[in-house]
Amino acid sequence: GSVRFACQIQEMQDPAASTYFEAANVFRNVIEYLTKVDADNVVHPYLATSWDPSADLKTWTFRLQPNVKWSNGDAFTSADVAANFRRWIGPASKSSNKTTFAALRDIEILGPLELRLHLDRPLLALPEILYAPNTPIMHRDFEKMGGDWSKNPIGTGPYRLAEFQVGQKATLVRRPEYWGEMPYLDEIRFIDLGTDISTHLAALAARQVDMLYRINVSDLDLAKRLSDVQILTGRAAQTPVMRMQVD
Repeated sequence: GSVRFACQIQEMQDPAASTYFEAANVFRNVIEYLTKVDADNVVHPYLATSWDPSADLKTWTFRLQPNVKWSNGDAFTSADVAANFRRWIGPASKSSNKTTFAALRDIEILGPLELRLHLDRPLLALPEILYAPNTPIMHRDFEKMGGDWSKNPIGTGPYRLAEFQVGQKATLVRRPEYWGEMPYLDEIRFIDLGTDISTHLAALAARQVDMLYRINVSDLDLAKRLSDVQILTGRAAQTPVMRMQVD
């Protein structure tokens, strides 16, 4: 069946340049990551099957999932991954990945499903960093295809983007040829109801939507009083960081 999800619909021209989780909530169902980090901050394989660092943590070798196809029929290869790293750190990059991966000095393609990253300094958390919201792997010809993913939403994920309007709605439809475990839902419909959480709760009470992305603490008591509503919570590995200049 289908689920209706109240969530802000933001611009998704270049997922690598996105800065909010709301956009990632939509595109992460269509485009995928090399790794996946669970709620305990443990890293698992995703598009990458495994990775090996050198003893000095300056060289990382990644091996990729076989038999993965892009939604346009192209094979997913190490050339796709290399193209993303080069785009992230390139002179024209508008992504925060440009500084995140500033230590990257060379990308060595070892085969269709294997590549090696050479860094100029140790980087222990590389697998964790690769599951940041703005590090999904795009098709190697993303820029040649126009550089606007929302208009040409090619992906390796379990869904395809069937409908998209900034500030209004996004509809995802299950992709039957997906390489991994098939998702439960046939369709996910994201509906933008603005920023007023009370409007979201009213829509939920009226059964116009099935799920809300977030509610404020001040709205929690009201949400609990709505009939047939479940409050779902879970521990997350999301971490805010404040860096201090101490000199």
